[in-house]
Amino acid sequence: MTDNFKCWFCKNEIESKEDIELHKVKSTNRKFHKGLNCKDKFLKQIEDKNKEEQKSKEEYIEWDKLYQYVRKEILGYNEGMALSNHQRNKLRSLRNGDLVKRNSKMNNKGYPYDIILMTFKVKKQEIINNIKGKTFEDEKHKFNYIMIIISNSINDVYKRYLHKIKEETKIDLFKKE
Repeated sequence: MTDNFKCWFCKNEIESKEDIELHKVKSTNRKFHKGLNCKDKFLKQIEDKNKEEQKSKEEYIEWDKLYQYVRKEILGYNEGMALSNHQRNKLRSLRNGDLVKRNSKMNNKGYPYDIILMTFKVKKQEIINNIKGKTFEDEKHKFNYIMIIISNSINDVYKRYLHKIKEETKIDLFKKE
């Protein structure tokens, strides 16, 4: 009677005992193809997944900083007040590079959240001064007005930021010499 073992990673049958490589996965020894490097492929997949999760966590932290700043500093909302779907979608559209479709995944082809936040900080006084004397039909129109100011300024802020990074890199290179 032959023992049939399946590889934990590729799910194919392992033909010989010499081709078995054991590795602990969540406190259980699992069998992998040694000759096909299935254990290494599995570990690489786990590493990539962990990196992606970390990137998502960092992205969420940046999103939350932007969200809280706009909510409190720009719109002057109290603790119990939240941004509307329209307002969140407008902010995300800057990050996404286009309009955000309902229930679609962000593609991050636009501006990073920290640049959007930086633009709000740079333009805060202008925004507050411009909306102070105006009457808006509703919060949606008010926010659209604010987003026009941000949209018109974000490229300049981003260019200044990239220029600053470039200059800091030059200074670091100069210090190393």
